[in-house]
Amino acid sequence: MKRIAAVLILWAIAFSAFSCVRETPPAVSEETSAETAGTAATETEAETAKETDTENENAGSTETEPETGTETETDTETTPEVTTAAETETAAGTETTEAPETAPEKNEKLNIKIETVTARAESTADVRISFENVTELMSAALVVKWDGRLKLKDAKYAPGGGMTSVPEKTGENGEPDWSKVKPPFMFNWLTLNPARALTADTVFVTLTFEVPDGAKTGDTYAVTATADPDNTFDTNEKNVDFVIINGGINVR
Repeated sequence: MKRIAAVLILWAIAFSAFSCVRETPPAVSEETSAETAGTAATETEAETAKETDTENENAGSTETEPETGTETETDTETTPEVTTAAETETAAGTETTEAPETAPEKNEKLNIKIETVTARAESTADVRISFENVTELMSAALVVKWDGRLKLKDAKYAPGGGMTSVPEKTGENGEPDWSKVKPPFMFNWLTLNPARALTADTVFVTLTFEVPDGAKTGDTYAVTATADPDNTFDTNEKNVDFVIINGGINVR
């Protein structure tokens, strides 16, 4: 309840203001090994040249012929291992890892959506501001701005809501006079009863604008909003994550 009291005080202050306007070391090369082997062979031939022919023959007879059926070379062909799609194919040097199937990400945030509508010049247009993907909402406070060429004629909150902010009731029959409201304006909603918290999608407020007389086809008039996370919370007074989708009026 302390937080709600703080919100009420903040509303009073805000409303007063808004109403006023990684290298590998090189391996030993095959050429170096070949040169070393060649040098050793040359020295051996020089020594054996001084020996008798018989010794040469004996030396020659010491060469061992490969036994029948013995492989002299390593068979480089090996049976390839069966690899799964997720393993690396080393022969090809490529990977064929399949991307796992993932379910589409669910947007679990509250969507504060400002409608985009079309209208003709010299007419009026209703722009609804809605709460979508609602889980639980006890308080919300939106600072709404609109193109200064638009004239706000009326604003209607959804029935059955909580406390709301309105301008002075100087209109006919004691109704709020929205025609004198200039942007930006803070639209508040708050309930002190958790049982009346919003638990379903709803239209927060409907704004009725008068499109300028000189509007032409293709003209656009933006309607945008910002919201304070500390003033957007559930019945446990925990902040509700949200995103704002701005909108406006397109002239046809």
